[in-house]
Amino acid sequence: MRRLVALSVVLAAAGAGCSEQPKPETAPAPMDKVMEENQKAAVAIVHAAKEVAKKANDHAQEVADAAKDAVEAITAVARDAFDGTNDAVKSD
Repeated sequence: MRRLVALSVVLAAAGAGCSEQPKPETAPAPMDKVMEENQKAAVAIVHAAKEVAKKANDHAQEVADAAKDAVEAITAVARDAFDGTNDAVKSD
């Protein structure tokens, strides 16, 4: 019984020591400062997103121009082939 009481005392003392929370070395930032930092971060994110969108738009325009050039080239080749076929048929 004494051992049980002694064990209970030791465990209670150990538990009491563990329940203490370490004190932070710095005080939490005031809410206004946190909100200001969040606003700055949000503005930076928006600017980055705009830049990415602009680059994507520029790239999309380049791809569209290349596709248009490819279609024009294919059309020219097809037209030449068709004209050549017509010429061959007419000459027969």
